[in-house]
Amino acid sequence: MNAVGGTPRWAWVAVLVADAAIVAYGLLVLVQPEQLTAGYESHTGTAWSEFVRLDPRSAEFDVFQFRLLGAYNVAFGLMAVAVCTTAFRRGEVWAWWALLFGNLVAYVAPMIYDLTVGEIAFFEVLEYVFLALVLVALVAARPGRQAIRSAVLSDWVPDEEVAPRSAPLGEGEHWVNRTTQTLR
Repeated sequence: MNAVGGTPRWAWVAVLVADAAIVAYGLLVLVQPEQLTAGYESHTGTAWSEFVRLDPRSAEFDVFQFRLLGAYNVAFGLMAVAVCTTAFRRGEVWAWWALLFGNLVAYVAPMIYDLTVGEIAFFEVLEYVFLALVLVALVAARPGRQAIRSAVLSDWVPDEEVAPRSAPLGEGEHWVNRTTQTLR
């Protein structure tokens, strides 16, 4: 079943769930930044409590950075949810691309971090699950060649449609902008 303009309902709902999960994770980190200390412990082989005891100011700074990461997750997730429930749901091509690249960065960057520090637990596994969900949904909702062409050339039409000419135009000058009447 298509919603409003072309994106299958299950596809935009799947992307919505994955992006809402980013918001939820960001809120969790804002409230409990200590959730991220396992990565420190895996990477350094030192207990977080030992780090806090030896260098409390640095530990405090790291907790601040964890909260900042949570805030970025909330910000990205809210923007992605907004794009998903509006433009992507209507089938707008730019929204498809924005969700593709945005979700790739939002999920692959933490995956690289997790692999680097050696901490793969429940939330880290969910990253893989949600990224797969997003990619399957985006493949199912991918814009056709004509949709991409119309998004790029929306104001451009073949010159003959606007002002017929007796002689063919030179290479690269076959399009006229409907609005400005300029040649491309």
